[in-house]
Amino acid sequence: MDAWTSKVLASATENSPDMPGFPPAAVQERFVGRSGAAALEMVVPFYELINRHMSVTEQCNVVDFGAGWGRIARFFQNRIGAGTNFHLADVDPDALEWCRSS
Repeated sequence: MDAWTSKVLASATENSPDMPGFPPAAVQERFVGRSGAAALEMVVPFYELINRHMSVTEQCNVVDFGAGWGRIARFFQNRIGAGTNFHLADVDPDALEWCRSS
């Protein structure tokens, strides 16, 4: 596991001012059935697979369909940043509001 992945996982239990916040546990569980570190740990295999097979950089245009509360997006923020190339989409307006507020 790389240092960035460890930092993202740690943000669930540690105060990390440079990392996105989290919605309440009930909101997280509504989207993915888990909350906190357990919800983030589910993303790690996908994140590692993308890292093995793709070169994700700030020059990429990335769309996260079904973004929920931004659980997957936070793993890629160090490569893409929060600039105009990173788009989060969801059919649930509440999900998008959680992403904005986090």
